[in-house]
Amino acid sequence: MSRRQASWRAWSGPVSGVEIHQARDAESRLGRVPLPPKEGSRIAVIYFSRSGNTAIAASHVAHRLGARLFRLEAHDYELGLTGLIAALSDARKHVARVSAPDFDIGEFQTI
Repeated sequence: MSRRQASWRAWSGPVSGVEIHQARDAESRLGRVPLPPKEGSRIAVIYFSRSGNTAIAASHVAHRLGARLFRLEAHDYELGLTGLIAALSDARKHVARVSAPDFDIGEFQTI
């Protein structure tokens, strides 16, 4: 193993570990956030979150606004080193590979 590979492994393990810990913590917090109304609201909050921190913030915003909450999926950016590298690489290129939930955007007045 080269010096560079050893350095990369030493850095990547803790980063992935911290990210996974944050995701578990965020998941437990999401269960404590009251769910916003799902039907009839003309406001949508759409978010993407790798570790769950943005999910918590989006949930709070949706609850305060009485908005419906939609999550963008990005399977290429899953937790772990591979997902982190893909997310950072795409961020540098100002692109994102995400899948939007299936809903009619015309239902909403504010997004």
